[in-house]
Amino acid sequence: MRFRSELTEVLYAGKVILGIGQHFGQDELSRTREYTTQAVQILGADAPVLDSYGNATGQMGFSVVLDFETPEEALAEAMARQGHTDAHQTGELTVRVGDEVQTWAAGIQRLETRVSFPGRGVRLVCSYSFVTA
Repeated sequence: MRFRSELTEVLYAGKVILGIGQHFGQDELSRTREYTTQAVQILGADAPVLDSYGNATGQMGFSVVLDFETPEEALAEAMARQGHTDAHQTGELTVRVGDEVQTWAAGIQRLETRVSFPGRGVRLVCSYSFVTA
């Protein structure tokens, strides 16, 4: 099912990759965040103490669906997006939902583009996978 972005915008390395009015291309959105907190055993203590190095990493993936009139338009957009990620394998990833904004240092792990021909028109699905710090 495709959902239209009403308030959400995603930018990577200065380029809007999901804009307001565009469609998400997946049934769910997922983000993971991992922390360096651990339980440290202390000799003779009743319980371990918690220690955190303050580092956190995560992963985020999503897809955007774009419709075009011709295959050439879809292929040109796929090539432009691939060129952008080729040139910016690391950058700043910003997710804006209304007034709420989060920004991370990020690296692109994967970009997959698929062109299909559903009924009338041409559809491009761009699926992004990022690692964040």
